[in-house]
Amino acid sequence: MKSSTKWIPFLLIILISIVFITSCDLLIDNPKTYTVTFKDHDGEVLKTQTVEHGDAATAPADPTRTGHSFTGWDKDFTNVTSDLTVTAQYDINTYSVSFESNGGDTVSALTGVGYGATITEPADPTKTGYTFAGWYKEAGLSNEWDFESDTVASDVTLYAKWIAATAYKVEHYRQNIDDDNYTLAETETKYGTTEESVIASPKTYTGFGENENHGDREPTGTIAADGSLVLKLYYDRNTYTVSFESNGGDAVSELTGVRYGATITKPADPTKTGYTFAGWYKETGLSNEWTFASNTVTSNTALYAKWIAVEYRITYNLDGGTNDGSNPTEYTIESETIALKDPSRTGCNFTGWYDAASGGNKIIEITKGSTGDKTLNARWTKVGTIGPAGGYIFYDRATDDSWDGTGWRYLEAAPAGWSGKDNDPEYFFGYHRPEGVNIEVGTNIAIGSGKDNTDTLVAAMGLDAYQYDSGTEKCNYAAKVAKDYSGGGYTDWFLPSRDELNEMYQNLKRQSLGGFSTDSYVSSSEGGNEIMWCQDFSGGNKSNTNRGLSRVRPVRAFK
Repeated sequence: MKSSTKWIPFLLIILISIVFITSCDLLIDNPKTYTVTFKDHDGEVLKTQTVEHGDAATAPADPTRTGHSFTGWDKDFTNVTSDLTVTAQYDINTYSVSFESNGGDTVSALTGVGYGATITEPADPTKTGYTFAGWYKEAGLSNEWDFESDTVASDVTLYAKWIAATAYKVEHYRQNIDDDNYTLAETETKYGTTEESVIASPKTYTGFGENENHGDREPTGTIAADGSLVLKLYYDRNTYTVSFESNGGDAVSELTGVRYGATITKPADPTKTGYTFAGWYKETGLSNEWTFASNTVTSNTALYAKWIAVEYRITYNLDGGTNDGSNPTEYTIESETIALKDPSRTGCNFTGWYDAASGGNKIIEITKGSTGDKTLNARWTKVGTIGPAGGYIFYDRATDDSWDGTGWRYLEAAPAGWSGKDNDPEYFFGYHRPEGVNIEVGTNIAIGSGKDNTDTLVAAMGLDAYQYDSGTEKCNYAAKVAKDYSGGGYTDWFLPSRDELNEMYQNLKRQSLGGFSTDSYVSSSEGGNEIMWCQDFSGGNKSNTNRGLSRVRPVRAFK
């Protein structure tokens, strides 16, 4: 049984081979075919061909098309694998059109004109003594070319036709710039038929318009056989307005009725606070200046003022001081506000910049928008500094605008501890009772009166004053104590007046200078026959009170 089945695989292989060979023979005997159709541009079938799979078709003879050139087929047909339609391809032919003007102006040829296209009629040529009568298709001038309907089918030459004409003239007069007369600008020689009525065509001149109302205007006429007809046209200059934008300066009146091509007279220069006028310019950007001698008006025009900010000087009178390096020496109206810095001077305190050597106004800053040269005067004071006797200076007479500069200038307080004690000593003001009745010596309260007050009090009350408003008890007293003081090598000390005492309080005590107590201090000013002026140095209150104990601080005046 095994020996009979072992041949089955071999038999199957032989059977499959026979089937395959039979199939190939059938394919070779019956190949696949396709139809190739060749068509013209309009769909006309030029050729039909049956082609086996993978073969090439054979194209028909190149077709033709009027006004076109055959360029080939739209598809490849060298390896046909399906039904195929192949269409002929063409480029349109182009031609040139030339113009024979027959003695007239040269007219340029047209090139690249496509087959079947119309062409645009060129401008009419001119020929002296003739009138142009159209373009013709042949030299014999029999058939006129119709530019709206005739089309180009080949290279073409068109021929100008002329008709002999009689000459006449057209004169064009233009208005002068500076007067109302007119100057002949151009003469045209025209041609037409004798006895024909003609109308002059106005020309276009930039900046001019025809004056149809001019008395000598002759726009129409009849052509004379002798060529004597002259037509005349007149043209007025356009007029314009020139305006002036002063850019913040004085208003400048505009100019009206300025004729085309005219120059204009420069107006008076405008003014603008803080600036120098730098000319009129043609644009807001101020790039191109208007030259009045040569620039002419050709339209409505706006001119723009240019300004340059004036540089003002700042002069500092330092009176022996040294300026701060950041204080500028010049400025303009456009400068930002300048905050003035303090100068310095050894042994002095700066009190401010002033616009006058004496008196005047205190200047803290130069504000933006200011103008003019500035002279700034430094003012100094020794108030708050140590005086020649070793005490603090508390008053500068130069701050009084009425001071004429003569006499003493400064008031100096005796130094702390002047009496040899830690605090200022207390003394009675004292009473003057020469005949049993208290009377006033006669003192003043003003600044500058303290020395006289002291001398007057001491002269009246002598070595001792009455201690109380009644009784016989006497004591040393404030005015005499101050007058007797000789600190710092000086003997000109005195008791300050009421107002001098107040300056001492304001400029020393309030500034924590001089080592003062917070108690009441006595002045040399009487408030009445039994009262005096004193001042509380804890709060500054001035009061008229009995002539009791108060603290004493001598002062002196010096220049």
